Amino acid sequence: MSASYFERGALLDQLELQLADLEENAAHAETAAQLAAAEKITVPSFERRKAARRPHSSSAGMAGALPVVPSLVEAPPRAKRHLL
Repeated sequence: MSASYFERGALLDQLELQLADLEENAAHAETAAQLAAAEKITVPSFERRKAARRPHSSSAGMAGALPVVPSLVEAPPRAKRHLL
């Protein structure tokens, strides 16, 4: 038997091993894809509603308005400078 016969056999063995590796990798990828798909959570869609606007307290009269209490404590002089 010639050397080329053995080389062909070795090449065929190598190709078969590569095919087996590719099939195994494809199976792993498919399993990973199935697991990833199973972990996804479906959330129902909704339509955002516009916020309800309440009338301003001055337009509703004084009913429900908080009383204005004058401040009894003045801010320290240093804090007054930062407010300007």
